[in-house]
Amino acid sequence: MALSRLGNRTRAGDFTWPGFVDALASLLMVFVFVLMVFVLIQANLAYRLSGQDESLIILREELAMLGDLLSLEREAGAVLSADLASSENLHLLLHRLVFQTLQLVVWQSLVLQE
Repeated sequence: MALSRLGNRTRAGDFTWPGFVDALASLLMVFVFVLMVFVLIQANLAYRLSGQDESLIILREELAMLGDLLSLEREAGAVLSADLASSENLHLLLHRLVFQTLQLVVWQSLVLQE
């Protein structure tokens, strides 16, 4: 009988251990859940960033192509400006030639009238 009382007493004082184990198990489950959420967020961000890297590469290629086109257009503009300047010079020379010819014709007509 004494042994049965001794067994009952140890059980009555040992009720804190299951609650402690339950609390630690719950804390561990919460920790694993939070860790899993962070891992999923990290995987999602890595996927999005890899897509943005590919988009940035495509945009950089397009930017380089547009820069090349701009330099070609600038060269063409410089050539056209030079052509325009030379045509303006020719136009001025032609006007001077016509003016001098008209002066010569007028001078000759005046000389012939005298």
